[in-house]
Amino acid sequence: MEYLLPKYDNGDFLHTEEECRDIHKRVYPGLSWEQFKKNIQMQPVYQLQGMCLLIRKMHEKFGITPDKVDFSPREKEFRIEAMQEELDEYKDSTTKADELDALVDLVVFALGTAERQGMLHVFEEAFTRVMVANMMKELGPNQKRGQFQLDLVKPEGFKPAYLNDLVGEE
Repeated sequence: MEYLLPKYDNGDFLHTEEECRDIHKRVYPGLSWEQFKKNIQMQPVYQLQGMCLLIRKMHEKFGITPDKVDFSPREKEFRIEAMQEELDEYKDSTTKADELDALVDLVVFALGTAERQGMLHVFEEAFTRVMVANMMKELGPNQKRGQFQLDLVKPEGFKPAYLNDLVGEE
């Protein structure tokens, strides 16, 4: 059987069962295989790979790839300000089209920041690990975010996604 962990455009799964078992062993060793399996059978198809490629091409067009221009503390500040501006635009939106535009721009800046920091090549794996961890959460109010009832909360024993190996911080 093949599991989620994204599909390519042609419908083929990115990960075989063997690859999923490897991810399970490396990233979630304390979780039973059955629990892991249950939580990774999400609806597939993240078009993340294509989105990342477009970000890379945009940065290549403007000559701002990480191999050509270093990511500076000032650029980090700029990107934080830009993402905050998009969040503010979303908050102040009065139409669905404006909301969509702000959300897309936010994703462009987030993926662009990952690319500028040289993390785009591991972003899809990081995204998959975070989504698997998120699927382990439960629906309920989160005290950190105003008790909104449709939030996700970490259950007892929750383990966040392990990302250190993806950025060389093991």
